[in-house]
Amino acid sequence: MTYELFERRFAAINDLLNIANQLTWDFRTMMPTGGAAMRGIQMSTLMGMAHELMMSAETRKLVDAAETEVIHLSEDSIERRCVTSARDAHDYHQRIPRDLHQRRAELNLTGQGVWERARAQNDF
Repeated sequence: MTYELFERRFAAINDLLNIANQLTWDFRTMMPTGGAAMRGIQMSTLMGMAHELMMSAETRKLVDAAETEVIHLSEDSIERRCVTSARDAHDYHQRIPRDLHQRRAELNLTGQGVWERARAQNDF
């Protein structure tokens, strides 16, 4: 039962990250050139939400509980690998402040727009 809650939590986090990928794809393929700043703000908001969900006390408890629940399974079982990956991701993102995570997401798209203009003008 706990593992199912863990799966649902990380599915929600994954959904947010997939939405971010869709927004990035749209930015690179369909979005008018003037939309970079607004899309950067949208990405910042979305990545902040994903970071908040990942770093919540509830997520940490679900990872801890799921780890206990799957410890008896083989190390190469899907469930155990999922929990290990989730633990690694949580530990990694815990070291990155939310503000930095959001600012990076925003500037990544803004910078892409600047690069595309410079490339089109052969002005590196």
